[in-house]
Amino acid sequence: MSLWPERLDAISSLEPSAIYNIARQQQAAGKIVFIDVEGTTNENLFAGLYAADIVVVPMQTTQDDVVSGLQLILNHLPVVEEEQKRKVPSLIVINQIDFVTGRAKAHEPLREALRESGVRLARQQIARRSSYQSMGSAGTLQTMDRKDEKAIAEMEALLAEILSIHKTNLGAVA
Repeated sequence: MSLWPERLDAISSLEPSAIYNIARQQQAAGKIVFIDVEGTTNENLFAGLYAADIVVVPMQTTQDDVVSGLQLILNHLPVVEEEQKRKVPSLIVINQIDFVTGRAKAHEPLREALRESGVRLARQQIARRSSYQSMGSAGTLQTMDRKDEKAIAEMEALLAEILSIHKTNLGAVA
């Protein structure tokens, strides 16, 4: 649809060593690198963790998501940090929020577990929007006839928060 941003490159790999090496090469070239790996514990996840300057964990407030997200941040990430002798900030982003989920009392114990865990929660939550569901096929938050301004605003706010954490971490390392 000719909507791909000019300054955005995408590289795909399922090889852990390639994920790590490509990320490090791009970082050395001064680029910000986003690595998207599936949420299972495997070599690709660890390649992403070892290359990460910040770890962003999207999750819903379901028991499976909360348990696996906290396991990643509280168990796996410290192993990487210890081996690399550096702190890697993390951020949990609650997604798939809708009116029912946002108010559901059944989800409150999980939200409380996240708050009490000490992990950083993103200020920007991501709503359940049809534009996100169709994004996989179109590859963008807009179509030829209309933009989803709310979705774009959510993503811009989340990106600003991620970049702020990243810049703060860079300053702490220097």
